[in-house]
Amino acid sequence: MSWLSTEKTELRDRLASIKLQIDALDRSHDKTADLASKVFELSQTRRQQWLTADYDAKRQILEIVCLNCKLVDATLVPTMRKPFDLLAEGLSVPLSGGGGN
Repeated sequence: MSWLSTEKTELRDRLASIKLQIDALDRSHDKTADLASKVFELSQTRRQQWLTADYDAKRQILEIVCLNCKLVDATLVPTMRKPFDLLAEGLSVPLSGGGGN
């Protein structure tokens, strides 16, 4: 009986551990979805925000969007943070139809 009781306890502990891991993954997924939503909202209003922003606000936008910036001659050259790098490059969508026309 002792062996069976020990086995049940181990299985119950493993199950509790797995449930904690699943809960952590769910929270992580929710945070990722929230971040994606904020990124999309920012991408939709970024141009207008930039045009109307004061210097402090522009600096904050650059800190959010850019990983690093360097000044080359008189041009500010940014290295974009993920996922903003994809927005800066634009998404390429292959032509569909499969006909090869």
